[in-house]
Amino acid sequence: MTVSLFSILLTCFESCVLILVLDLVLKRRKQFRLIHADAVFLLMVMIGLRLGFPVTLFYALPVQIPAVLNPVTNFMRQEFLPGFSVIQLLLGFWITGAGIRGFTHLRNHLYVEKTASRIRQHAKKTSVRELVGNSTMPEYPVYISASIQSPRIMGKDKSILLPDLHCSRHQMECILLHEIRHLENHDYLKKQLVE
Repeated sequence: MTVSLFSILLTCFESCVLILVLDLVLKRRKQFRLIHADAVFLLMVMIGLRLGFPVTLFYALPVQIPAVLNPVTNFMRQEFLPGFSVIQLLLGFWITGAGIRGFTHLRNHLYVEKTASRIRQHAKKTSVRELVGNSTMPEYPVYISASIQSPRIMGKDKSILLPDLHCSRHQMECILLHEIRHLENHDYLKKQLVE
């Protein structure tokens, strides 16, 4: 597996096709009901891996098109600045963009953790079993606060954050089962990986 001009062009083509498929599936969910969320996640991982590793894969047979690839190769090797070729400049942009995106994601993640920590300090703490009175339910901590707008999970400490709701025991059990399913499916990890 090597990185070459051919592998970079192939990566761009494959990634564009995969991104178009993903966009189609996400925009027309009702027409693609048979596609499970895990398949969408796998598609996202494939796009990320392909963009992260633009190498020639085992199934790719290099195509010799001198009329196209020779001018592209010459353009990529041209010096944009003394000692810097166009391909080095493009790879620099790629790495810089990935770094900026990674930093932004980390900053947002830390902000969410800090906010959740503040909410947990002032929230009413209980547990799943206490809320529904069912000892067969999994035992996860639950924090109830008026600061929370909708039910959510915090994957790091496997807790559930709930708004201050007034609902029946059955409704509360349905809400908690939904959030527990997110925790048990490790959806928080999948979301981090997608980001």
